Amino acid sequence: MARLISFVVLLVVFIFAVAFATLNVDDIQLNYYFGALAMPLSLSLAIATAFGVIIGVIATMGIVIRMRRKLVKLRKTIKLTEKELTNLRKLPIRDDH
Repeated sequence: MARLISFVVLLVVFIFAVAFATLNVDDIQLNYYFGALAMPLSLSLAIATAFGVIIGVIATMGIVIRMRRKLVKLRKTIKLTEKELTNLRKLPIRDDH
């Protein structure tokens, strides 16, 4: 069910993107340090969005890598704790008062 909903949402976003691109076909002049370039407005916005997404992914990779390392460390701790608990449960109970 979740796949169907995500597919429908993706399809709606794609339809809106195609409609946006067809409505904004006017050329704009893009000036940068080494020259200028004429391109459609929709293409320049798509490129800017793609660069933003790439920069966002790169910015969050440090956090993701740190959390994965912490997860591995915590899993090792859990494994050792479970092993210790199993060993303690195997010990006989002594009643020395």
